[in-house]
Amino acid sequence: MFQLVRRLREELKVNTTCGASNVSFGLPNREGINAAFLPMAIAAGMTSAITNPLMPEVKACVMAADVLMGHDPDCARWISAHRVPVPRVRSAAAGSTAAPSRSASGTVTVADDALVIFTPSGRRGRFPTGTTVLDAARSLGVDIDSVCGGRGICGRCQVTQGLGEFPKHGISSEPSHLSAFAELESTYRAEKGLAADRRLSCTATVCGDVLIDVPPESQVHRQVVRKGLDVRTFIVDRSCASTTSRSRRPSSPRRPATWRGCSRRSSANGS
Repeated sequence: MFQLVRRLREELKVNTTCGASNVSFGLPNREGINAAFLPMAIAAGMTSAITNPLMPEVKACVMAADVLMGHDPDCARWISAHRVPVPRVRSAAAGSTAAPSRSASGTVTVADDALVIFTPSGRRGRFPTGTTVLDAARSLGVDIDSVCGGRGICGRCQVTQGLGEFPKHGISSEPSHLSAFAELESTYRAEKGLAADRRLSCTATVCGDVLIDVPPESQVHRQVVRKGLDVRTFIVDRSCASTTSRSRRPSSPRRPATWRGCSRRSSANGS
């Protein structure tokens, strides 16, 4: 495919496009394969791709390809996208903005935003406290199902909070880092049932650094792997069927005329 794209670009001087996600159809972690495919296609000469530009992996790989191909002068777009802003928090006493405080251990504490990490995707981002888990997931492109518009009715957006210290991610996720059960969540738990460790991401809000696990049943594009095939007996009930019948040869009381007999009759009649 890359050779074809390169020939189209170099010999015919035409633009090319393709569905970038088709290369990973049916495979797990499609975003990783798509992120590896796009820079290779760009290097081959592909000028556009049909893909989701909101996916962090896709956006990052396209910007990196622009840097390496010389399409981003002075790496301006790359630097601008990855520049870390200096957070400023509002002082509760004076009501004015102040720089974040640094603890004795050297860590910077920010009061107005929190780090939210989703597993198993591993996507993370900082969000203002009070942001619902579902809104944070959608901002990061995390695959969480929801059909009720965040009204706490469908129950498809259930998530689990990881509790404890997570050195791998560099955060401490405590029960107080998510809001208490709201009225909608309590009503759903009483009427339809909700596991003790489950929360509705459309009502639970972020109060601190938190690790959120998205179970498979809450993922929209979850992969279904069939390990066995059920053998069934199918009965075909057709409205029309082909049959074979036999009939007797037709019989005539008179012997069929022959060519010689016809000639004799014609001579006798003078014709």
